[in-house]
Amino acid sequence: MIEWLPEWLFEGQFLVYAILIATLIFMGIVWKQTPRRAYAVTVFVLVGLIALYCLLDFLVETDHEQITHAISEMSAGVQAKDVNRIFDSVSKDYNRHGLDKDGFRQMTSSVITGNIVDRVAIWGYDFAPDYKEKSSPSDARENIAHVNFMAKPVGGDKGMTYLIKAVMRRDADGKWRMQSWEAYDAYHESKEPLHVPYLN
Repeated sequence: MIEWLPEWLFEGQFLVYAILIATLIFMGIVWKQTPRRAYAVTVFVLVGLIALYCLLDFLVETDHEQITHAISEMSAGVQAKDVNRIFDSVSKDYNRHGLDKDGFRQMTSSVITGNIVDRVAIWGYDFAPDYKEKSSPSDARENIAHVNFMAKPVGGDKGMTYLIKAVMRRDADGKWRMQSWEAYDAYHESKEPLHVPYLN
């Protein structure tokens, strides 16, 4: 994907499809009532734009989509009790409260093998317009991203619902992985992170 192009061009957003299809239907009616060449050309151009937008959505995975896919894979790994699958989406540079990737893996393995959590439901991804940044001015492209989402552990421990504020990193292989995160009260605004059982 060309970096300066907006990501919505490649994400198959419902609103874009709705606008294009509504315009196509409107122009089709106008063409039928007033059969002019200009209206016919407009109809065929709109059909081409819809096809092109669909093709771009199919061929290009945006940073938005890569990040949500990485987090979804971590959730799927919890449900499958597959620690390797979870940590394929955790950056080698992971660091949270001084805990590195190996330490986080050990804690997570204990939670998984102890059947403390059966799965983690994830929803409500939220990206700010300027969600990406460079970790250093000398970097060729943005390699740090911020995303918020809702998470609820489901299982024997009956965990609460959290607002997760995650930091993602584009690693050397080009893949986005989680570098750090904090959990907050999902329903009461607070600047203080919450303690997460077994993971803090």
